[in-house]
Amino acid sequence: MSRLVLGLALLISALSAPAHEFRSAYLEARESGDGQFQLSWRLPATEQRGAVVQLSVPPGCQLQAGPVRSSDRIQVQDYAVDCRGSAAPWWVELSGLRGAAFDALAKYIDARGNEHYQHLQGAQNRLPLAPVAPPEDKRHNNLFLEGINHVLTGYDHLLYLGLLFLFLRHRKSQLALGVTVFTLAHSLSLGLSVFGLLRVPARPVEAVIALTISYFALALIRGERPIAGSAWRWQLVIFGCGLIHGLGFANSLAEVGFEHHDLLWGLLSFNLGLEAAQSLLLLAAAGLGWLGHRLWSGPTVTRLEPLLAGFAGSIGVYWYLQRLLG
Repeated sequence: MSRLVLGLALLISALSAPAHEFRSAYLEARESGDGQFQLSWRLPATEQRGAVVQLSVPPGCQLQAGPVRSSDRIQVQDYAVDCRGSAAPWWVELSGLRGAAFDALAKYIDARGNEHYQHLQGAQNRLPLAPVAPPEDKRHNNLFLEGINHVLTGYDHLLYLGLLFLFLRHRKSQLALGVTVFTLAHSLSLGLSVFGLLRVPARPVEAVIALTISYFALALIRGERPIAGSAWRWQLVIFGCGLIHGLGFANSLAEVGFEHHDLLWGLLSFNLGLEAAQSLLLLAAAGLGWLGHRLWSGPTVTRLEPLLAGFAGSIGVYWYLQRLLG
């Protein structure tokens, strides 16, 4: 029976949608005059090949492309937009983003210097060019929400957190310590990478993230637990996984070329969103675990763990091969 379930898991994983890898382009729009704007479109080098995203503006507005500047990390193209012959509302649209393998973080800066961040993804691909921005003290709220969004839609991250909870749930002290260790490691590599102190190619990192899922899945199938005398070794493993997952989130933020005065507050807001969503998910998992024990006997829940781990591990292997060979 267990072999049948594992076989079905492999089949389902092969048909499942790919993981939501954290890959982000960057669009900056700055108001330079009444109805005039300067745009900067930045695409990480990992996404340049095969990218079909194009910028478009409303009828009546003129879009003039500037020269393309490329490096081994990023491709940058500037644009000038003149909408003085067109009535508002004005906007810039990323045509083709729906089918792209990346999202875009967009920033609009009005003539007074106020900033507004927006997440562009799929069909939500239009940045308004509006003269009104939110109050200055809320300028980074959208990056906080962006961090929450990337945890909730990051299927590989969600799957890892679920396995981590299953692995540590029998010892509440180890679960609390494991979450803390993972959060600290995640924040450390995120900060070091964004500030250019740690640089690792994106594709190997994303592949290894998938392997962290399969690693903990295998540990659950084998019945391994963080018992006395070995618990500290597992916490070291969790710390290493946290470093890898942090790099996965940070690579694209570094590649899009934020200026350093934006990085401090932007990184803090984004990271707080990540950790808030992560903590809430683990609390929700704890609540579901408690409910499961009330509805079913403890042995029943324990027998389900290898089946759930087998399903998660097969997906991890599939994502690993997809990212390594794709």
